[in-house]
Amino acid sequence: MSGFRGMGLAVAMLAASGGVAYVTWSYISAKRKKQEQTQELVAELDHIQLERPEVQHPRKQVLVLGLDGSGKTSVLNSIVTNRGSHSTAPTEGIHAVCLTNGKSRMEFLEVGGSEKLRPFWEKYLDNALALVYVVDSTDHSRLPLAKMHLHQVVQQNSMLPLVVLANKQDLQMPPPICR
Repeated sequence: MSGFRGMGLAVAMLAASGGVAYVTWSYISAKRKKQEQTQELVAELDHIQLERPEVQHPRKQVLVLGLDGSGKTSVLNSIVTNRGSHSTAPTEGIHAVCLTNGKSRMEFLEVGGSEKLRPFWEKYLDNALALVYVVDSTDHSRLPLAKMHLHQVVQQNSMLPLVVLANKQDLQMPPPICR
């Protein structure tokens, strides 16, 4: 009886190893067939000249907005040079700064914050990846105006990621006016 048991065990092991071998062979064969089909397809495509439209890569543009005098240009300059600057002329129009790191490129686009340029802000929202809204934290009298314009921009594109930057916190605040 023990001879039959040993023989049965040997047959079972042989069947199991045969099953494993069959599964392995099937997997390798399928993989080779797929590779051959891929190589044939690539060879066919090499002989065909396809006209491809130029692919428009999504822009990595960060839009920088805020009222005039909020410090947008100074913030951009400090990002680029890694140090702050306090005296900058007002931006009349657009100021662009590009940062490149290897294959990555990020463009910061500042649109001036003067009253005559604010209506143009919405034109740049569609190309933006994100919005940085710079506020002069020391100018309390203009905070309601800054808030109103921020709300208008957010209503134009409510899905755009937003960073509100309270700038000039390193400066002393002017003394309160007593009446």
